[in-house]
Amino acid sequence: MIFPLKCVIFQLAYLHARGCANLVLLSKPVTFGGKVQLACTAYETEIPLDTQYSRSWSGGPDNKLLCKDGISADVSKYKEVLGEDYSQYILEIESFSESDVDCEYKCVFGVDTTRTTLKLNEKDYEYIPGKDTTVVTSSLQNGHLNVNIFFVKVWPTPVCEVIFERINFGKRMEMSKRKNGKLYSANISLKHVFRSDFCSGDMLISCKIGTKTIEVHRKQFNTCPVNVKNRNRNVISEKALTTLIIAVSMFVVMVCIILLAVLLKQKGYITSMFEVLFGYPSSAFIGISTLKKSYIRYVPPQQHPV
Repeated sequence: MIFPLKCVIFQLAYLHARGCANLVLLSKPVTFGGKVQLACTAYETEIPLDTQYSRSWSGGPDNKLLCKDGISADVSKYKEVLGEDYSQYILEIESFSESDVDCEYKCVFGVDTTRTTLKLNEKDYEYIPGKDTTVVTSSLQNGHLNVNIFFVKVWPTPVCEVIFERINFGKRMEMSKRKNGKLYSANISLKHVFRSDFCSGDMLISCKIGTKTIEVHRKQFNTCPVNVKNRNRNVISEKALTTLIIAVSMFVVMVCIILLAVLLKQKGYITSMFEVLFGYPSSAFIGISTLKKSYIRYVPPQQHPV
């Protein structure tokens, strides 16, 4: 009679002990590639079956022992740290990857045992793609705007928008996705037709992935053609500019000569501008003109008969 009673008491105490531990995920949202924390909290029991309170963590991809009393089985991957007090210990998982998700993790704290499964969902997990796993192509020809974005891996489903010349085309984008391992591969595209002469503008692509918004791509389009009429206008403009430069240069030279002549005349070095322009005084020029006129008007004297 005494033995069955002891068995009942032990079973009740064991069930009570099992109900006094809790395992929760502290890192929300979980970012793939980052650090994840699992907290194991044990509460006091009326019958302390193990006063040493030994701790152990197990589970993961291979369902094996991960950490025992602070000693890690893989120091580069797992580490145990003290929580708020001695009733809480935290398991840190470094470089969280796809293989670490959808796995069961178990914490044993004294006689208290608790477990949880890190189930992949679109609320608590995020995989932010890098530039090396993102492919963007875009073009603007004859008013046809084409944009395509491809994420090799992403989680959760991305919500992207294209802003072109302050117009948001987010609601006009089409997306397709498929499973790539445990995550997604996603393809987002946009096709829009403007006027045929629409050939330039600024474009910005951004995507919201979980709780984070990232800039994916930025581009300035300028595909406007240069027609023959514009080319002829450019040639005419260049000739007109050359002519204007020559005319201004000649004008400046003439002004400089006049100013120089005025200055030299004031100093008494010359008597007129002719000495600057032709190298001899104006009096010589006047003398030559007078001589020419007198030569033209000369009439020989009449001879009288004897």
